[in-house]
Amino acid sequence: MTSTDPLRVFLDWKFPLLPQLVERILAMDEPQSAVVVVPTMNSGRRLRLALTEAVAAANGGSGAFFPPRVMTPETFFRAKGDDVATKAETVIAWASLLRSMPLRELDQFFPQATRERTFSWAMAAAKPLMNACEQVAEADRSVGDIAELSEEPERWVQLAEIERRVAGKLKSMGKVLPAWAKRKVAKDPELPLGCERLIIAGVSDPVRLALRAWQGLAAQVPTEVWVHADDALSEHFDVWGLPDVEYWSEVEIALPSGNEAIAVSGNAGQVAESVVRDFAAVGVSSDQCAVGLCDADFAAAVGESLSRAAWPVFDPNGRSLASLGLMTWLGTMRELLANRPGFDAAEKALKMAETRGLVSEAGTKSLAESLDVLRQEAIPESVDQAIHAAVRGNAEGGRDEVKNKAIVAQMKLRELREAVVALADGNVCGRLAELIAGMVAEGYDDGADGKAAEAVILALDEVAGLLENGVIDHGGDALDLVTELLRGQRLFDDRENAVIDLQGWLELAFEDAPYLALVGVHEGLVPENLNEDAFLPEGLRKRLKLRDRSQRMARDSYLLAALAQCRSGDGSMLKCHIAKQTPTGDGCVPSRLLMRCTDDELAARVKHCFAEIDGDGDRSPAWDRGDWILDFARKNNPYADGTKPLSPSALKRYLSCPLRFYFERVLYMQRSDPKKREMAPNDFGTLVHGVLEKFGSNDGLKDSVDAEEIADFFAEELNAEVERRFGRHLTLPILVQVDSARERLKQFATVQAVERAAGWKIIAVEEGIDGWTLDGMPFKMMIDRIERNENTGHYRVMDFKTSASAKKPRDVHFTKFKQDAREPLGDPLEMGTKGRKSLKAWSDFQLPLYACYVAEKYNGGSMNGVVVAYANLPRAVRDTSIEPWEISDEELASFRQWLAAAVAGVRASRFWPPGELDWSQRNYDEFGSLAPDGFEEALTPEFVAHVNGEGG
Repeated sequence: MTSTDPLRVFLDWKFPLLPQLVERILAMDEPQSAVVVVPTMNSGRRLRLALTEAVAAANGGSGAFFPPRVMTPETFFRAKGDDVATKAETVIAWASLLRSMPLRELDQFFPQATRERTFSWAMAAAKPLMNACEQVAEADRSVGDIAELSEEPERWVQLAEIERRVAGKLKSMGKVLPAWAKRKVAKDPELPLGCERLIIAGVSDPVRLALRAWQGLAAQVPTEVWVHADDALSEHFDVWGLPDVEYWSEVEIALPSGNEAIAVSGNAGQVAESVVRDFAAVGVSSDQCAVGLCDADFAAAVGESLSRAAWPVFDPNGRSLASLGLMTWLGTMRELLANRPGFDAAEKALKMAETRGLVSEAGTKSLAESLDVLRQEAIPESVDQAIHAAVRGNAEGGRDEVKNKAIVAQMKLRELREAVVALADGNVCGRLAELIAGMVAEGYDDGADGKAAEAVILALDEVAGLLENGVIDHGGDALDLVTELLRGQRLFDDRENAVIDLQGWLELAFEDAPYLALVGVHEGLVPENLNEDAFLPEGLRKRLKLRDRSQRMARDSYLLAALAQCRSGDGSMLKCHIAKQTPTGDGCVPSRLLMRCTDDELAARVKHCFAEIDGDGDRSPAWDRGDWILDFARKNNPYADGTKPLSPSALKRYLSCPLRFYFERVLYMQRSDPKKREMAPNDFGTLVHGVLEKFGSNDGLKDSVDAEEIADFFAEELNAEVERRFGRHLTLPILVQVDSARERLKQFATVQAVERAAGWKIIAVEEGIDGWTLDGMPFKMMIDRIERNENTGHYRVMDFKTSASAKKPRDVHFTKFKQDAREPLGDPLEMGTKGRKSLKAWSDFQLPLYACYVAEKYNGGSMNGVVVAYANLPRAVRDTSIEPWEISDEELASFRQWLAAAVAGVRASRFWPPGELDWSQRNYDEFGSLAPDGFEEALTPEFVAHVNGEGG
């Protein structure tokens, strides 16, 4: 030990660190003359609060106390001053140099760099180089020094030259490279004015640049290092209190209560429940309990469980700025500045309230609905495609709602495109900063009490100046830089009514609560796993004395041992919670530190930590019902008075599930696919139907028996319809679907020619029926095709099917009869061959309804000579066929019985209970995700009464 070495003081680790620090500081003469260094900002907050509370308790709430200055290690090498380059200036200097340097001078890093060197590329390429230089500086080395230590000296020589040129570029602007400025500050450290004493308290993992500064200060002022460990362990810490790697990497860690100190759960939800149960079991107040998050992925589950137990939580690590809507909006605006902006970005922008400063009505529900309609109908890829897409209308009730909504969306897209062009022509950052400031003035909620907006405006203003001065020449590059400047920033909320903090691993040394739950004590996190660095591999990190895996192992081993030691007595608890899976379903492995027990205990410890448990392998649910329950509007049933016509598709929905009928036909709920990239099955069917309709309406061709001629017509009409809907530039998914439609139609052309030669003549296509009644019940429907055989005089009702496989009409219209919570609408039908008969229920009324209509209009009311059929155009074109169904008298009578009962149920507003969907129906269920555990559990009693026909 030399005269400049600090004085080490060992504090009893049988007791928590924080109260001992408070006691020693209060016992000082003139504590305000001391600087106390703590590991993190939150550790400093805890120390200041504890000092204030201790003074208030000692003086009865009165009396003056002048506390010491509390700092973190980074304070001692933080470069300040107007001459130090900002992050933006530094990034630009690096990026511009990488763009301008000859590639031969960058060959150690970009040997294949033949692509265009854009600003965005250069900024991304510079990041690992800048990071390497920063780490070398924190090791108190120059980049040039590393060539002598590295096995790749050429890379470091080249990097040193790049860094030198960057520093020169900044020097020409009157600026200093921040990495160099840090080393300069550390070489000539100063304490704040009036401070004459330095205390390093509980800091077990400082960077070397901090140690360099402390060494310099130790030669000037009295310096002490306070270590939370037994004095008998003094030889296992260096002069600055850093744990010795050799000792702490192997030492046994005695967990209080042994295996009982480790709780094993299957998933995050079970971990959270276990934490709450443990705290409830000890029966103490919240200030006696603490939670340490070793695995941040478990924060949401633990926070939610504690909050439900009336212990609101606070995360002192703050929230990522990138997670807030304002940053999402900024990224979306960057996408729109591309040469050919995509529809996805435009749609997202128009659905965000932040865009209202550029486009009126942005962020409104009505515009969002209009954009959904446009996506579902046109499936556009770019903004231009969306604007010029031709959209089919759905003229229901005389209102062309689909087309009108699409037109609104197209109008707003034009408005957005013009606004983005105007932004690109000016200083985009300055304009966006003005927009955000205006939104804040009008009461905009950024989700962070204005802190997010403030941070974004500051970054935009800084980059706006660089745009103005010509340092950056493209708005897209400017926004890329803004995003880089804001990356990693965190926002800190007020604690408000929170009673328990979710603390990070390094915060826990300053936690004095006797009951501590460590959540996620998993390998790779405790000890922390440092990923292999391409520039600074483990061997080189050791030679540089940078943080490496062995040092992290020693640090985390010591910290866990200290947490265990100070909670080994009565009235305290340390519980290490581990899980088999993360909330996202990835596997977890218990930390190796939990295996640091005696040899006699090891087998039982391993068996305990790896035991199978209930829920093992179950992923945490994406949601938890908690105490919420679903409710919906109670609208009057439009079918109740019998005047509104029913359609076959509506009745099919009622047969499968009355509740879903209510959602779809009474509340008009409809699911929109926000990621739609290809035609949905109904869209594909509509495309093919459109071609077949054109054929059936073509008097000069519909009677052709030439398959090749028919196929040519189909191909020509298909191309025209596709271009009308999607334009000439098709995405790959649409191209594949169009090719499938072309092959199916080509095969059907042969079937069509054969059928026409057999006498089947088309007499009607897409025949719309509105108001036709059957047994006094009005219906609305559209029949794909009606044909009459010139030889037999029979009529055929055709429904085209473009599903993946060919279908038989009878199989689609009937399902297995089963007794469930619903009363059957009619008597089951016995169907099948001898010995294999089964009871069937109706699942669809479509073709019998069509047959009754055709019989009445075309065949004098007689069903004799009326046949129904599916025209199958399946994916496997070899199965293209016409599948007829001659409805028997028994089936027809059953149909009328079931139909009457279904219509009566609709009119009586009987929409309960929900139906049990089979596997094929669940694949296309739009509403099941509203209540994954079943609507019986999810809905309010009042709503259930309403849909059960009980009024209200």
